[in-house]
Amino acid sequence: MNLRRCYAREGVTMTEDKGDVLAKMDAAAEEAEKDLGSLDRAAIEAIAAWWLKWYMKAGHKRLGRIMVKVAKSK
Repeated sequence: MNLRRCYAREGVTMTEDKGDVLAKMDAAAEEAEKDLGSLDRAAIEAIAAWWLKWYMKAGHKRLGRIMVKVAKSK
């Protein structure tokens, strides 16, 4: 994938180096994990079990796309 396109999609300027991008992504992941704690525990466990069942066959990116599609269909 073209890095310029990848960075543009992530809202990152080309002047930022890869370390800065990864640090921002790590910080966002921490925020996401905290936010996950505010959701229904049973729902989280069901999705986590589904993810565990499929991620080795389908991959995280494809599963993520499925979840985004579901969220957008509401």
